[in-house]
Amino acid sequence: MLRTFALATLLMLISLPALAGKSCDQPYVPDIKSGVTLSKLDLSVMRDDAQAFIDASDLYQKCLERSVNQSSLSRPEYNSLLIQNQRDKQRIGDQVNALIAAYNTSLHASTKISNASH
Repeated sequence: MLRTFALATLLMLISLPALAGKSCDQPYVPDIKSGVTLSKLDLSVMRDDAQAFIDASDLYQKCLERSVNQSSLSRPEYNSLLIQNQRDKQRIGDQVNALIAAYNTSLHASTKISNASH
């Protein structure tokens, strides 16, 4: 419940500048740990952080679009910010998905689950 409240607060804070017609705040890129042994809880937290970042990035990109449409942001600035944020979204999503896939693979290997039907 606390995580849901924090996500709602984060999304609200990100959208406030757009509603006020001010500059857009770029969301914080979460720290994705790799190269260490991760528990199921660690992966769940990272997955939730990544999803919150992706959701906040969607709002950020909409804010950027409104800003360029209102001429408070130039098209080249918009393109640069949009491309960087989209790369961050892709990178974070790919990293978390790879960690989850590796965890699931190691879990399957240690429990000797048959791969007869997927």
